[in-house]
Amino acid sequence: MTVATILSISLILVIFNVLITVNQITKTSVNKLANKINYVVYLQDDTTIEEQNEMKKFIDKFNYTISSEIVTKENALKEIEEKYPTTVEFLSEFEIENPLPVSIKVVTKEIEDHEKLEEEIFKSKYQDSILRSEVKNQYNNTIENIVSNLVKVKQFSLQILLWMIITFITAGGLIIFNALKTTLYTRKNEIQIMQFVGATFRKITMPFIIEGALLGGLSFLLGIGLMLAMIQLLPLQGLENTYFFEIPSITKILILEAVISVSIGILTSLHAVNNYLNSKKIFDA
Repeated sequence: MTVATILSISLILVIFNVLITVNQITKTSVNKLANKINYVVYLQDDTTIEEQNEMKKFIDKFNYTISSEIVTKENALKEIEEKYPTTVEFLSEFEIENPLPVSIKVVTKEIEDHEKLEEEIFKSKYQDSILRSEVKNQYNNTIENIVSNLVKVKQFSLQILLWMIITFITAGGLIIFNALKTTLYTRKNEIQIMQFVGATFRKITMPFIIEGALLGGLSFLLGIGLMLAMIQLLPLQGLENTYFFEIPSITKILILEAVISVSIGILTSLHAVNNYLNSKKIFDA
């Protein structure tokens, strides 16, 4: 029963640590992709250079802005020429003026910051300087869909992680509680003898509290061992075997896991013993 208890809690811990790793991989991937998706503000043709610089300063003042760059009509055309040379040739052949607007490319810390920045800009005095056109709206809608999907992935993995924490605490407590109930039943004669000779509540419960703490502690150690074995046997493509230990704050997370595991064992055993003694009426609190 004890082995089954330790193994069950260990497997829960392994799943929990796998989800931590998945969450971190997702977060890292989203942040890397966020740096590649610029929030672009297209400006009206009559916007002066002074207004462009003022707007850039306005955007730079927010703590979530990493960088911003004013892209002139000429530079925008050069970028198009590099990607689509035939387009520029067409414009030159028919002597069509450069139709591209001046824009400001912005890189933010998080993808979610795009929405914050857009809200701030459209609330500011610069809102009339922003170009509104069907092409811009279609472009923005495409980027908006990409950003929205990335944020949903990030939030979904976090929600799974939070539910797993609740599952770990609940399931771990129930597993230890049932294991200790079995132990209490098999040692009921010993408990009765201890009560008859005048043993205090603390003396009766202490062995079970130690057992609960050991169950929690051993489950944590076995869980980490299984996690390490899984990482070594099933390495993920593109990730080092040591990736789990390179997750930010992983030391604090492991210490917290150990404390929670032992605490669950202690509190659950205390509750189980107290419940058993009261139900059997062999101890007057």
